[in-house]
Amino acid sequence: MPQNNINLNAIDIKQVICLELNLHPELKLIDIYKLVFQAYLGPAHLLTDINESAKKIMTEILLHPEPYRPLKQDIGSQNGFFRLSLDCLVPVLQLKKEKAISDLYRKSYILSEIMQESVLDYTYNLDITQLWKAAIPVVQEMVVFDFTEWQEVNTIAESKAIPRHSQQYKIHYNPKYRVLKYQFYNSIEKLMEK
Repeated sequence: MPQNNINLNAIDIKQVICLELNLHPELKLIDIYKLVFQAYLGPAHLLTDINESAKKIMTEILLHPEPYRPLKQDIGSQNGFFRLSLDCLVPVLQLKKEKAISDLYRKSYILSEIMQESVLDYTYNLDITQLWKAAIPVVQEMVVFDFTEWQEVNTIAESKAIPRHSQQYKIHYNPKYRVLKYQFYNSIEKLMEK
């Protein structure tokens, strides 16, 4: 049964945020909120059509060839979730074009299935508004953002919305990843080779 990352505590979320600040120092507060959201709740969308999801993954890879790093980023202290860069799906250069496209679709389809397994059971009791309020002192201790950013992000947290990355994050880091359960962290490459 899918679960949320209720085991993530203040020390863990501090480590998760610290890692994100080290990997992506040009981020904005909205990017940290998105990270907190993902760290506790994982992928937020139930996939209704795995084929459509696989096509979206392929399109994202093909339209945005710039790399997103790291390839894997633990966002749940080894018991919650992780971000998987879509660059992990890019076929090896030696493949012929037709084989490369076929390989990319196969891996995209497998990833879509794993994403489905990583979506939470929405009977959970976690409230992102409360989780964000608990994370605020940790964030304030680590990095400074202006008052306007805080107002905007707190409003988003109150509405329980799932934000997009900031424009600055997109420009600097080309985010293209999916959030998966940590249980797949060590086996994801092998699962993709099936």
